[in-house]
Amino acid sequence: MKMIKWLFLIALITLTGCIDEKQEYTINPDGSGKIFYSVNLKAMDLGALMGAQSGQAPKVDIKDNLKKLLENSDGIDTWKNVSYKALEDGRAHIEATGYFPDINKVVLDKSVQKSQKPEIKFTKTGDKIIIEFVADTGQAPDKNTTAPKLTDEQIDEQVKMAKMSYQQGKIMTQSLMKDMKFDTTLHLPGKITKTSNFTKVDENTVQIAFDGEKAMKAMDLLMADEAYLKDMIKKGADPMQNPDQMKMNEMFFDEAAPVSVTVEKADKALFDYKVEMQAAKVKFPAMKDKLYAELDGLAKKQPKNDKNKQLQDLMTNLQGQQEKADVNDAVVKQVPDINSVPAAQLIKKAIALERGRKMEEAIEIYLSVAENPDAKDKDVAKARTYLARSYVKTKEFEKAKEQLETLIKDFRNNRAVVLRAKKQLTRVKKLLGEPAVGAEDLEALKEKLKNKE
Repeated sequence: MKMIKWLFLIALITLTGCIDEKQEYTINPDGSGKIFYSVNLKAMDLGALMGAQSGQAPKVDIKDNLKKLLENSDGIDTWKNVSYKALEDGRAHIEATGYFPDINKVVLDKSVQKSQKPEIKFTKTGDKIIIEFVADTGQAPDKNTTAPKLTDEQIDEQVKMAKMSYQQGKIMTQSLMKDMKFDTTLHLPGKITKTSNFTKVDENTVQIAFDGEKAMKAMDLLMADEAYLKDMIKKGADPMQNPDQMKMNEMFFDEAAPVSVTVEKADKALFDYKVEMQAAKVKFPAMKDKLYAELDGLAKKQPKNDKNKQLQDLMTNLQGQQEKADVNDAVVKQVPDINSVPAAQLIKKAIALERGRKMEEAIEIYLSVAENPDAKDKDVAKARTYLARSYVKTKEFEKAKEQLETLIKDFRNNRAVVLRAKKQLTRVKKLLGEPAVGAEDLEALKEKLKNKE
């Protein structure tokens, strides 16, 4: 299931820690420039994430993170003013200034990128510059794929399953993303004439901010938008793997448009790239050696984080989730119907959702089983019983009554099912303020008493 695979990717990224990151670019008309990079890192407590008892709080491996930035970034000629410090709240702060000859080729710490493609697209025509943030989902849609022809019922079922898939991975995703923050500022070599999804700071500067909490809210809205989900499914696209980028931008940044800025009269450099870069390049090797030596000494005084074991444990945990999620696999890539998933497994999933107070999702699953003509009688009986219980919890007593009456009618030859349903129905009727004994039952009782006489 794609959602679990996405979570696995996030897990790999966040082994470095929760990220609070700022990037400040100063860009010349030719695309060269410098970036001031600042990040606060908090080590991820994977034990706590998986529900285990946490022992000693994990420490941030500052040297490892510095090496990834300084030695594993593409498009950077050199670095200067590299520093680090431990913060009082347990996080580690790292900052550095890097010089790049072409902003189109910059990828910071490519080891934690889905791909090595740039995030910024710089285009210049005459004295006009357009800068756009390009999102790469890591998997381009297959243009040769023909969208499946689906009935409305099949589309509705796939929407339900897509929502279930998202909800299943949501708790862990929230834990991973809750402290993530990203802030990017662009200082530009001309007058800004047009922006979309950026905040204009002044005539030459724009800024954009993004955080994990906002991302989760946006994803909640996106996955609740049935019209969007249906449209993507009709096209044969996976709403999570290959989302509509303009729709994503609208959810994340409020405009259904690219993240872009246009600059006119971009004909004057903001700084002398060659002079500054060469001066920094001369000093960089000695500065780097000194930093690494300091950090090696610091590391000897601290207990080691066994990242390999942490990763192994997390992989095992995610693998378990993957196995549980297999019933939802290929939700939007194929044309499965509800019959392809064992009813007993769906009921177990619904019970878990009900216990987690996700009543809407639980009810959807119970209904799908109860109304499935190919489901086994025992599964239908369970589904209607639990469905009635769920409706009571959501205070939809008439619906609960309807389910129980249907259950009694359909299983009139199954004494055990009928007795349980009647007992449950009595409680529901009391909640509705109705007589505990219906008119038909009352007449049958009178007739029974009459015969005894």
